[in-house]
Amino acid sequence: MDNLTHTLAGLMLARVGLEKTTPRGTAMLMLAANAPDLDAVVWFRGTLPYIEFHRTYTHSLVFLPLMALLPMLIVRAKWSWRSYLASIAGVLSHLLLDWTNAYGIPLLYPLSARRFSLDITNIFDLWIWGNPAGSRGGHCAGGSGERRDRGGEEYGSAPRLGLGSAGVAAGL
Repeated sequence: MDNLTHTLAGLMLARVGLEKTTPRGTAMLMLAANAPDLDAVVWFRGTLPYIEFHRTYTHSLVFLPLMALLPMLIVRAKWSWRSYLASIAGVLSHLLLDWTNAYGIPLLYPLSARRFSLDITNIFDLWIWGNPAGSRGGHCAGGSGERRDRGGEEYGSAPRLGLGSAGVAAGL
């Protein structure tokens, strides 16, 4: 999956409330959703090393706890289990999205090199790009996008619209 999609996934996680776990929580979640692609620095050593190393250690469940610490360090998040679990959710969103395409991910690397793949999306998928952006469209078009329940509490329709559209795109 592409990094724009991962960034949008991190932003959506922040918008559903996980940004409240730490100051600069939105930045932490957007970085966490991209953290496994830090292995792309190997590209500077050449195409072959990049192909051999990309989506190995950084895309495995074994290294997920370590990958979740990096975004916290970058944004200098105050340590708490809540912020760490939010960062784990961001990294896990990356693994789940990469699991949906044909290339797949080695979930148990280095214990096993077997790649797991659902093969239901492309690496660049316009359906996925349009859903988070479209779910915020009411806000961009001048509407507040907020509704009030009978008790006067605000609730947003954006997360439901984004999740519903993602389900349609996945064929659910």
